[in-house]
Amino acid sequence: MPMSNYPGGFSGGVTIRGAAILNTHCGKVFWVHDGGSDGAQGTFDRPFATIDFAVGRCTADRGDVIMVKTGHTETIATDGGLTVDVDGVTIVGCGEGDNRPLISIITLAAAAVIVSSDGCVIENMRFSIGIDAATDPIQITGSGNILRFCEIIEAAACEALDLISVGASADRNVLHDLKIRGRNTGDGDALCAIHLNGCDDCEIFNIHAYNGDWMESVILNEGDECLNVHIHHCILQTQASEDLCIVLDGSATGEIHDIKCILADNAANIDQCISEGDCHTFDPILVVNADSEKGIEWPGTDSTDAT
Repeated sequence: MPMSNYPGGFSGGVTIRGAAILNTHCGKVFWVHDGGSDGAQGTFDRPFATIDFAVGRCTADRGDVIMVKTGHTETIATDGGLTVDVDGVTIVGCGEGDNRPLISIITLAAAAVIVSSDGCVIENMRFSIGIDAATDPIQITGSGNILRFCEIIEAAACEALDLISVGASADRNVLHDLKIRGRNTGDGDALCAIHLNGCDDCEIFNIHAYNGDWMESVILNEGDECLNVHIHHCILQTQASEDLCIVLDGSATGEIHDIKCILADNAANIDQCISEGDCHTFDPILVVNADSEKGIEWPGTDSTDAT
């Protein structure tokens, strides 16, 4: 039975089986599925084939939504092969678990998904990094964007240098509820899971990053310092012998709290796993460096009464 379609909407609202249907967005809705066509209308029944094409059909700051159907797969083989360059667009993947849409970044080390606009949201998507030594496969260069409820996986024998990068002056971005599975190939390609460079007022929380051979740190602020960064409620595991989980520029400011660090080596490394710059830190920050052991509190500098 075909789905009912009411392109003109309902000027006075609508109820179905006694329940009010509330439209929480004010823009247009476009649908994407790899069985569709970029020459189609972008409706549920006639979806576009690619997310990038759908972005190009959006209007800035209208509140447009791109719905990506369950099971959609898309490959990105060029730098900016998917570029979100229209302000205020929301991209939502449908489905749960492995049925969520999958974007595979392949072929070229420079191949990347780029969010260059402001005020955009990407949620409930899966990303697979399928090229070794990928430079910056997921880049956020605009401000006020949100990446959430996504899974990012490095394929077998593939390590990215900077898996997610947030660029200079890309302020007020939020990364949350991300599952990041790295690879430990031992070849020294992996630098970090999240790279921050001079982006202020950003928030990172509910991140589970694990299994990566991130030699410079799981979360790294390198280049210009980040101001007012807020990192909290994360589980950060590194397989690199450097045993670094959060490394911020010495002049970085903000807050760090509710962190669990899992280190690769059973060594004298508990206090070195976090370099907080000028950030405030709050317990609990727990560190464990061996199997079958319970984490202990990271020995940061305690505040004292002024004299």
